[in-house]
Amino acid sequence: MRGALWMVLACFLFMTMSAMIRKVSADIPAFEMVAIRNVFSLLTVLPFLLRLGRGALYSSRPGLLVFRSVIMICTMMTWILAVQGLNLADATALSFSAPLFATVGAALFLGEKVGLRRWTAIAVGFAGMLIIVRPGIVELSIPAMLAMANAVMTAINGLTAKVLTRTERPETIVLYLYVLTMPLSAIPAIFVWQTPAMVDVFWLAVMGVLVALGHICLTRAYAAADASAIQPYDFAKVVFASIIGFVLFSELPDLWTWLGIFIIFAATVYTARREAIVSRASRELTGSKL
Repeated sequence: MRGALWMVLACFLFMTMSAMIRKVSADIPAFEMVAIRNVFSLLTVLPFLLRLGRGALYSSRPGLLVFRSVIMICTMMTWILAVQGLNLADATALSFSAPLFATVGAALFLGEKVGLRRWTAIAVGFAGMLIIVRPGIVELSIPAMLAMANAVMTAINGLTAKVLTRTERPETIVLYLYVLTMPLSAIPAIFVWQTPAMVDVFWLAVMGVLVALGHICLTRAYAAADASAIQPYDFAKVVFASIIGFVLFSELPDLWTWLGIFIIFAATVYTARREAIVSRASRELTGSKL
C-alpha cells in the first residue's frame, strides 16, 4: 500500500509539472526551460545529496554517468516539445510505451532473455501505440513523434541506470545525475537565452521542485514494493493528465486514444509481471544450486 501511494503521488506531481510546461512554453525556449528547471531541481535535492558523503563521489564509470545525464536532458527536451503540441493525455499515453522499448533494448544490448510471451506482449503494446497515432489515417505529427522519441529516451535512461547499478552505488548514480544535468543543459541554453519574466521564473522553480519531489516519491515507491506490484498504479498518470487537461485546457482524449492506452497499459503490466516471475525463478534456481 505504501508503494502504491508513493507511486500515485509521483504521478500527480509529474502530471502537474507537465501542465505547467504549457504555461511558460510560449515565452521561453525549451532548452532554457530545461536549464532553469534543473537549477531548482538541484537546489531541491541538494540537502539529500550533501548527506551522502565523499564516498558517493567515487565512480568507476564516469563516462557512462555523463552519457546518462545527456540522455536525461534529451528526455526532458522531447517531453517538453511533445506536451506543447499534443493533448496532455495523448502524450502521457505514448510515454507508457517506454517499458516496452526498455524490454527490447535489454534483449538486444544487454543480452537478457525474452520469451515468446513477452515478445507477444511487446508487439501488442506497439499496436496500441499505433492505434493512438493512427499513421496513414491521421497525419503523424511532429509532437507525436517526439512523444515516441521521449519513450525511447526514457527506456535508454532506464537501461543505462540498470548497467550502472552493477558497479556503482545508487547514491552515486543519483548524485551525478543531478550535478551533471544542470551544467550540461546550460550549454545549449546559452545560444537561445531570453531573459525570462519573474513570473516565468517562479513557475519554472515550481516545476523544478515538483519533478525533484516526483523522483523522490518514485524512488520510495520502488523501495517499498516490487516493481511488478506498483506498475499498475502508473496508470494514474493518464487519469491525472485527463483531469488536468480537461480543467485547464478543455482537452479530452478520444475513444481511439483510450483504446490505445488500455492496450499499452495491459501489455506493459504483463511484461513487468513476466519479468518479475522470470527474475524470481532465476533467484530460486541460483539459491537451490548454492
